[in-house]
Amino acid sequence: MPKVPVTLPPMALAHHAVTRLADLTRDANGLWLRAIDGTNAGWPAHVGDITAEPKAIEPGFSRFAPYRGRMALHLTAGANGGFEAPSAAPDPGLWSAAIIWTSGAEEARSLLTVRGGGDANYVFLAETEDRQIVFRDDAERAVAALPPAGGGWQVSILSCAAGRLSLARPDGAEAEAAGVTDLATDGRLLIGCRNHRPGMKKTLGSAIISEVLFWPGLDILSRRPAPLAIALRDALDTFILWEL
Repeated sequence: MPKVPVTLPPMALAHHAVTRLADLTRDANGLWLRAIDGTNAGWPAHVGDITAEPKAIEPGFSRFAPYRGRMALHLTAGANGGFEAPSAAPDPGLWSAAIIWTSGAEEARSLLTVRGGGDANYVFLAETEDRQIVFRDDAERAVAALPPAGGGWQVSILSCAAGRLSLARPDGAEAEAAGVTDLATDGRLLIGCRNHRPGMKKTLGSAIISEVLFWPGLDILSRRPAPLAIALRDALDTFILWEL
């Protein structure tokens, strides 16, 4: 076999994309949950000193298993197989996240939620019955929506900052909405559900979730992002390029 003498830059190595994103997530005091690390007993963070806890798991309705070349959390519509990362969002009004996911037999419905305690307003990312991707608050004061992206793995990038919700995809599609108020303090991150209790079955879909990244105190979709936010978005884009 002929050999070509060429030196690849570090960015051309897939493992470098993972390492760089992990290092920057640590710098941001962020959280990275990878399905390769999870079990129904708990989902330890790949990056971050936290283990996401199972909430109201119904036997047989959630599992970690391979799907389309990736390990993923599989959820069943109508059954709460979600996870909770307590106190992941000290300020529920300022954070960014990214999630790699796809739908199961039905729409994914609840994908990612940030909410505080009590009956205060909260925000969540969901796939609707017509397969739109919607980032909104429970009070419906702000709704950012993107059209369906087609089949296969999807990446949703989102941020909440200064009462504004921003939603983006790697293909350049973007949406935003303003008007979020009345968010509680000390927010928890919920994955695959909107409540840490069983909740309404109609909010629980058949999501298949591979990766969840969460960065408190940063807006990576800002028009004037901080240097760390710029670096994180670049590292995320590179990771997506190699992983998907």
